[in-house]
Amino acid sequence: MTLKEVVLKGESWRIQQNLDWERTRYLAAITKNAGIVARGGSVSRLDEPRDLFSLPQDSLISSSVGKPKSTVEQAKKFLERARKAGVKFGEIPKKLR
Repeated sequence: MTLKEVVLKGESWRIQQNLDWERTRYLAAITKNAGIVARGGSVSRLDEPRDLFSLPQDSLISSSVGKPKSTVEQAKKFLERARKAGVKFGEIPKKLR
């Protein structure tokens, strides 16, 4: 095995571990929320998986959650380019018209 293959194998293992922990956290949240609902608890106070415990990948995810992927101007330019290319759209939001 070359050094590059060892590094890639280690990275693959780390990604798989993160996915396993993410799955564990998700299942724990589902189990906890099902218990709250079964005992007659309020649905409005259900926990998100990220509320249970933090994971290393949370810092990467939280930096992108809630941020728009593009501005209104970029979306308008994209729609114009798509229309010129012949793409037909259904309902377009008012702020993009």
